[in-house]
Amino acid sequence: MLTMVNFKKRAVGSRRRRKAGKLKPRIKTGKWKMKGRINSKLVQVVRRVVVALVVGGLGFMLVGWWWVGHQGGWNGVNNINVLVVGSENREVELVSYAPTKRQLSLLWLGGEVEVPTVWGYGQYRLGVLRDLGIQEGLGLKLLEKSVSDWLGIPITGTVVVRKLEQEKLGSWNSMKWQLLRSTRGDLGIADKVKLFRATADIYQSQVTSDDLMVGSWYKSEFNPAGDRVVRPVAERINKLTRMYLQDEQVVGVAGREVAVVNATSHEGLATRAATSLQSMGYDVVNITNGKEMKQQSELRVAPEVMEQKYYLEPMEKVFGIEPMVLAEVETKYRADVVLLVGEDYYQLWYGNGE
Repeated sequence: MLTMVNFKKRAVGSRRRRKAGKLKPRIKTGKWKMKGRINSKLVQVVRRVVVALVVGGLGFMLVGWWWVGHQGGWNGVNNINVLVVGSENREVELVSYAPTKRQLSLLWLGGEVEVPTVWGYGQYRLGVLRDLGIQEGLGLKLLEKSVSDWLGIPITGTVVVRKLEQEKLGSWNSMKWQLLRSTRGDLGIADKVKLFRATADIYQSQVTSDDLMVGSWYKSEFNPAGDRVVRPVAERINKLTRMYLQDEQVVGVAGREVAVVNATSHEGLATRAATSLQSMGYDVVNITNGKEMKQQSELRVAPEVMEQKYYLEPMEKVFGIEPMVLAEVETKYRADVVLLVGEDYYQLWYGNGE
């Protein structure tokens, strides 16, 4: 006969044997079995969602990586030159990176220096060119084109930050994050990411900084009204460009010679264009006046020059023209590349619009 005492003993013994693994657990039925099925399906759904998110994230990263490499104005081979403008203090800094040499140059141009501007605006302080361009409906093009022709280098784009701090000149770690976060300016996100990625592992020894407001880069003088003005010294600026800004894809190519021809009735135009080309590192062997007049500038090149596409790119960007391949470039100029400077180049400097 099963008494209450014996039932309790059997129950206690069953629990002990179950803990020791000698007794199989009871099989759950009914609602417990249903809950188990629901939990199993939920786990499968969660797993599928996680796998889809991981695969989608990896796919997005790969597409983004490809897109960054194929977008923007910088090809990753020639130099990239970026203007950084402080909106509050109107200071201007130039960031130039040379991929071939893995050299980064940070040049403080300042805001008080007067520079020649394009489209007939005359001499203006560098710090006000951004505001003047916006006022005239030209945006950042007035600033970029003026600096491009002044220094003889192509400008990839401009980044506008709240304030530029002169005492932090040379600190690329803080500057690159500032450029990446800024949403103002016309430098595309693809170019920002490519520059950030290219300089991620650059050493401080590969960073060169110079303050042009200090030293003999600029000179102070008084204008007819008696006001003190700061102007660049042309010879020193040309030296600055050769020191920091020349593109190895240009100066590293041996045997290529350039001729500049004035195809207008305006005197001195070919000399001005040649000076810009020499600042970029091109070997200009002939500066002359031509008999044929051109409204639009032309860039005539020999077929073998087109095989070195990065050699021509800085020239194309500064002058805004595409090369024209000729089987035989005019032998009278004795050059592989002939730049015919047309009326459009004159309007760039002395006109009053694009």
